[in-house]
Amino acid sequence: MRRALDVISTTLRSLGHHVIDWYDAAPAGSVSATSSASPTTPPSTTPPSLEELCGIAVKAFLLDAGVDVHKAFALSGEKLFNHVVQFYGTEPDSEKEKRASELAAVNVEKREAQKAFMEYWNESKNRSGTGRPVDVIICPPAPFCPAIPGTYLYYTFSGWISALDYTCVVVPVINSDKNIDKKDPNFKPLSEQDTNIQALYDPDVFDGMSVGLQLVGRRFEEEKMITIADYIGKALKKQQQQRPDK
Repeated sequence: MRRALDVISTTLRSLGHHVIDWYDAAPAGSVSATSSASPTTPPSTTPPSLEELCGIAVKAFLLDAGVDVHKAFALSGEKLFNHVVQFYGTEPDSEKEKRASELAAVNVEKREAQKAFMEYWNESKNRSGTGRPVDVIICPPAPFCPAIPGTYLYYTFSGWISALDYTCVVVPVINSDKNIDKKDPNFKPLSEQDTNIQALYDPDVFDGMSVGLQLVGRRFEEEKMITIADYIGKALKKQQQQRPDK
């Protein structure tokens, strides 16, 4: 993921675009791209953390205790995937369905978080160097390449987007290379969960796998994000074709 971020930011800079850190408003190592210029004023507002946003999303997912999910699976008789069972059990539990007041409370919490993040995004015009807010947040969709079945342990990199009702599209950037993407001998975990996720990476197993990054836009920006994804995808392809080893 780190190399993919380096590749995409280098490509955008080479095209005259500006890439700035998104501070604590997006996953570690993520970036935000705008037109060319230099960052100026640091942010004065603090956005909701990704963990907080993902927590709100999970609350929303569990409001009906899985009634809708189980109804959908029942239409085909498809076997429940283990991760679905972890969230919703083997059958719906009506006793765990939330009351209307609890649903309203989650919606209030969600709107307040959306407002805070919107204000942070709007304020990015003070540090984009263009006088305009950034166009897109570029960040990992997950802390790993395509996950080995049963090992998807961390949802925050995508859950925060659901809480904000933002637009997102994933673009392929590189393929994992065991000769380049080796385990980091200086890795220092931030938590036990971080240790467990890092332990999942095996350069030999993931060799050749596609590594994509997600482009995150604001609400109702589907057309804009598709256009940006097409633009970046073509730029990455052109850069790859120009590499001397190709």
